[in-house]
Amino acid sequence: LIVNVRYVNLPLLRALLDCLRPGGTLLVEQHLTPPAHAGVAVLGPRDSAFRVAPGALGAVADGLQVWRLYEGLVRDPDGSIRALARLIAAKPQTA
Repeated sequence: LIVNVRYVNLPLLRALLDCLRPGGTLLVEQHLTPPAHAGVAVLGPRDSAFRVAPGALGAVADGLQVWRLYEGLVRDPDGSIRALARLIAAKPQTA
């Protein structure tokens, strides 16, 4: 299991995939570049270097079995609205 939560470093994430064993699971949650039409105050990093672009996690998951990929607005437990990208995927078992 590899877990990466709200620490944006896509090159590191790609490198970690080499460490994932067949059948291993990848769980990622990143701040997402918010949609321009969000219509609500979206909290999170102001610097775009600390947010992933739409589609970025899907690209990282190339070759993995994707169980869940979500990009959109989420209400955190404290009530704030965040733009998040979430991915749960597994490395395929070898034959």
